[in-house]
Amino acid sequence: MKKINKTCLTVILGIILTPASTFAITKNETIYSHIDYNGNPYNTTVSNQLIINQEQEILDYTELKDILNISGNEKFKQKENELIWENANKDIFYEGATDKQLPIDVDIKYYLNEKEMKPNKMIGKKGKIKIEFSFKNKESYDIKTNGKEETLYTPFITTLGTILDSTKNRNINVTNGKVISNGTSSMVVSLASPGLYESIGYQDLSNFNKIILSYDTTSFSLNTIYIVSTPKLLEEKDLSIFSKMDNIYNNVTKLQESMNKIQEGAKNIENGASTLNDGVGEISTNLKKVNESLTLIKNGSVDLNNGLKQMITSLDGAQSVLAQNNFETSFNKLNNLKVQNQNAINNILATTGKTEEELQNIYMTNDLKSYSGSDPTMLAIKNNYELISLLNYNNQAIDEMITSITSLSDQISNMLIQLKTALNQLENGSSNLTTGLNDLSNGVTKLYNVSIILANGTNSLYEGTKTLLNGTTVFNQEGINKLTNQALSIREYTDKVNQLLKLSEEYKGFTSNNANKTTFIYMIKSTNKKK
Repeated sequence: MKKINKTCLTVILGIILTPASTFAITKNETIYSHIDYNGNPYNTTVSNQLIINQEQEILDYTELKDILNISGNEKFKQKENELIWENANKDIFYEGATDKQLPIDVDIKYYLNEKEMKPNKMIGKKGKIKIEFSFKNKESYDIKTNGKEETLYTPFITTLGTILDSTKNRNINVTNGKVISNGTSSMVVSLASPGLYESIGYQDLSNFNKIILSYDTTSFSLNTIYIVSTPKLLEEKDLSIFSKMDNIYNNVTKLQESMNKIQEGAKNIENGASTLNDGVGEISTNLKKVNESLTLIKNGSVDLNNGLKQMITSLDGAQSVLAQNNFETSFNKLNNLKVQNQNAINNILATTGKTEEELQNIYMTNDLKSYSGSDPTMLAIKNNYELISLLNYNNQAIDEMITSITSLSDQISNMLIQLKTALNQLENGSSNLTTGLNDLSNGVTKLYNVSIILANGTNSLYEGTKTLLNGTTVFNQEGINKLTNQALSIREYTDKVNQLLKLSEEYKGFTSNNANKTTFIYMIKSTNKKK
């Protein structure tokens, strides 16, 4: 395992110490390697192409031995790993040998009717064939990403290709690839990227270290198999997807923050509604005592003065509770919750890039209310639309509740004032006691009934806020938190992919440090040919 800092230092020193003429050429490096049927290399040759676009001598770098110019008569001078070529104003092709280990190990296993077997023992036999190609990436680096050091691998895109006789072979299948047949022969092409799963950790990439070719044969033989590998992951134009991912992450983060505020606000409102509900219940209790005292007075069960004092005391208690339960404060909290709800709706719509009407149309068209699948797009639309509906319904309920409670509390306050005035008049000796008591009894009864309605309303508000709190808590934990975690995972993948792209760009050759393009070609000879 190598430290990335050392590699960067080597490249930087190479740039500083290398004359400018080095960069006036384009170098393509191709590594040809014969491998046996098990995947072991036994003959490796490197071919370099120098594309010339300068007048002076050519300065090149190579670790090759036994260098041979195969395209012309240009001579070169060699000092350690530096080559200075004569310039004949034409491209130079040269090759050489190396005993350096290849960056990708290949391991091949053959099966006939599910039994592992050497390929030379399978020639001419009939049955179900399975060939497993396993690839191991040895170009690993320790790199700090997402705040911690992780092992990443230079990304190699590896392609396997071969041709099978369609007259002898049927039901041809290959993982991560495609089979194209013209009736007499079938071309098999498949893709792998060894080390990509180990670098990123995304489960769907776990089978990209292996290619499995399977088919039914009447007489086994194998044409030449080519494996081509190059250290390239993405082109520059493909990087726009990552900026989009960053935007998604930022929007989801805002949504999570808003959802947390909504949950916190719902908790505060639930607490306030509980206090309000208790207070209104106390008002009803005091009014009930007033009514009971009035009944005792009418029946002559208690002294008039004592009864009136008891009633005034109860009314004072009701007024005190009404004053202490600051409806305005509770209403302000409810209105703040409405603002937070609307902000959350706006953030959701910004995250999806759709209007509320468009979300509703998709939701209804695809019957997402009863959707139980695993499509992330459909699940996101379902969760987003249902949250928006919940928040809109909650805002509507808040408006209706504020209007109802305001009206009822005003009625109670006015009636309490009227009743207390009447009681004071009675206490001071009203002339028409019987009429006054009857009017007072009717007023208290009405007031008590209104207080019961208000109590029911505040209780409904309290139960509604509890439901809202439970709903927002569940939705936050089961929906938004998971969405945020997924966005965070995507961002972590994005950071890793950016690091892999950097490793790809920094790969300057197998036996060079100045190659613009490097291609590895592995060849497994046909079973019809001798090695």
